[in-house]
Amino acid sequence: MEKLSDVDISKIAEIIKACDTLSKGLTDDEIKELAGISQIEIYNEEELVLVEDSTNRDLLVIGDGSVSVEMNLLPGDDKTVNIKIIHKNSIVGEFAFIDGSRRSANVKAVMRTEALRFPFEALDSLCKTNNQLGYSLMKNLAVLMSERLRNANFQLRLHV
Repeated sequence: MEKLSDVDISKIAEIIKACDTLSKGLTDDEIKELAGISQIEIYNEEELVLVEDSTNRDLLVIGDGSVSVEMNLLPGDDKTVNIKIIHKNSIVGEFAFIDGSRRSANVKAVMRTEALRFPFEALDSLCKTNNQLGYSLMKNLAVLMSERLRNANFQLRLHV
């Protein structure tokens, strides 16, 4: 992987800071460490960002644009249901990152979208090396997952 310049790291650090869900409780140095292991990716409208049933464990932050979280109604079926739209400064991929399970949904760009990708191996290693960063990150992800599960429960209640 090519080394990021200071300008690239500064730009990435700003994207990370704007994502409160990720950056809450992190120091500027920890944010720079995160920036150093991430990569910026650009997705065109309708392009798949994450693929349902894949084993990839990377975590992503939407830096600009929006993505749609979509699930196949039945395995092998082309019919999908839109679960949620994720906007700028939000995280996707947290479940597979945490538990290593296969991706439960497709994530598709709704428009041209810029995302930060944190490769699992690099992020896992950083969390093990910097325990305070790892604790803050896991706490932030636990809060995000709790909010998303609670919202899903409310949505289910409306349709029962």
